[in-house]
Amino acid sequence: MGERRPPEEVPVSTTVQRLWRRRPAPRRGPKAALTLDRIVEAAIAIAGQGGLAGVSMARLAAALDVSPAALYRHIDGKDELHVLMCDAMAARLPDVPEGLDWRDGLEWWTRAQIELALAEPWMLDLPLASAPSGPHRIRWLDQALGAMSGLDLAPAVKLRITGLLAQHVLGEARVQIEIERVTAAAERADGDGGAAQGDAASPYAGFEALLAGFADPDDYPGLFSAFAGASAAGSGDEEAAHEAFGIAVLLDGIAAYIARSGGS
Repeated sequence: MGERRPPEEVPVSTTVQRLWRRRPAPRRGPKAALTLDRIVEAAIAIAGQGGLAGVSMARLAAALDVSPAALYRHIDGKDELHVLMCDAMAARLPDVPEGLDWRDGLEWWTRAQIELALAEPWMLDLPLASAPSGPHRIRWLDQALGAMSGLDLAPAVKLRITGLLAQHVLGEARVQIEIERVTAAAERADGDGGAAQGDAASPYAGFEALLAGFADPDDYPGLFSAFAGASAAGSGDEEAAHEAFGIAVLLDGIAAYIARSGGS
């Protein structure tokens, strides 16, 4: 990769410098009470309570008991704050356990992200960056590439695989969160959360009744055939298997690609 250049010689944006905490030498005088880490953690706490939309510079300043002007001495604005928050959240992802083969390692890597997104749904509202630029997101990317270190695949292919899995994380987490939101809304509307609760928990709640009441089997033969062969609501084990279906199919496809390309 060539000789590594000193950090001060690498042309980077102010945001990247802040992500990597490349601060200027401290000035004389008392240590500043307000730090970039405090700002980012306070923003994450606000987002955890009221969503990303609740993170305003005014509210953040109030939470830190400083003026909004004080924040702008550390960050350029909300766009940069979102980038810093995203990287800080990646620091909460644990390392992929050692000793796993590529498939188990990538499954663990993918599931860990889904679990974090489900615990902090506001993360899905963060704007997507084209590539990770902070140390924690880069570490997480490195974890995925490390899981594939034994595969004879081109680096670009390994990056595409991580991108494919990252897309699955976003889709799977968003669907699960939306189902939880719909379920909670249905329970509130139902009042006592009785029989409707179990129905609302299904993404297909009321769909079979809709088909039976409005749709003609001749117009939708594929749908009617699928639901005619489907069982009633599954057990807990079956529901867990459903949640694992997406990642399993993705990994099956990756395994087939590896075998076809001779990368194993």
